[in-house]
Amino acid sequence: VLFSLAPQSLTSLALAFDDTIQDAFGRILHILKSYGAEDVIPTQTLAQPAALLQAADEFVDRYRAAATFNGTEGMMTGQQQLQQSNSSLPVLCGECPGWVNFVTRKGSERLLRCLSKVNSIMGVAGEIIARDSIRSGDDAKAAATSSLEPPPHPPPRQLLHVHVAPCYDKRVEAYQISAAARRSDGEGDDADDPPELSSSGTGKSASYNGMVDLVLSTEELKLLLDSYLAQKNCTFAEIVPSSSSSSPPPPPPP
Repeated sequence: VLFSLAPQSLTSLALAFDDTIQDAFGRILHILKSYGAEDVIPTQTLAQPAALLQAADEFVDRYRAAATFNGTEGMMTGQQQLQQSNSSLPVLCGECPGWVNFVTRKGSERLLRCLSKVNSIMGVAGEIIARDSIRSGDDAKAAATSSLEPPPHPPPRQLLHVHVAPCYDKRVEAYQISAAARRSDGEGDDADDPPELSSSGTGKSASYNGMVDLVLSTEELKLLLDSYLAQKNCTFAEIVPSSSSSSPPPPPPP
């Protein structure tokens, strides 16, 4: 089991336990590992930088495609961009699943064109984790084939990805990501699944292979932490923080 932890959830938990973000993360890591988790990854160190780079590339590509003035590429005013009936500008980057569902089901073609195609930070985290899992399986297969008697077809390392986020609507997004991954893997048409959404809040395309298996709210994770503290008859501050190579960055100086 591998957890990815949204920065809003980590901040809220640190505040609830009157702790620093770094120490709270270490104590959460300690508790979840005691339940059998392999690791806890804060998304601001794993997925957020990748998502921001993808969003920047998307904007530049769209701007260059729309920035044609008098037959030559050049600068365009915002009004000129909006007047283009087929323009995909401005880029709407909102990734709230509720907003995405509204635009997809009720919005105009103009809004649909403007929706960002970049996955949310949760989706990018699922994609990275799935890719690392496949890579680990390939490494195991390569190691096995180099031995004298390799086992037949060693499977990829199996992971359960649990994402912790403050909003319950993230479960809708996770469902869409899983449905998109199943379609990509050729596991049927998933006729009973909700329609796949084409935006930042979902598994946006059939080529997306990331998976988010379970979403916990911040409150649900706190209930789990409180249960552990009650069983151990200790306070959160008494838990020795565990270390991780993916600890959150320190806060900026005041």
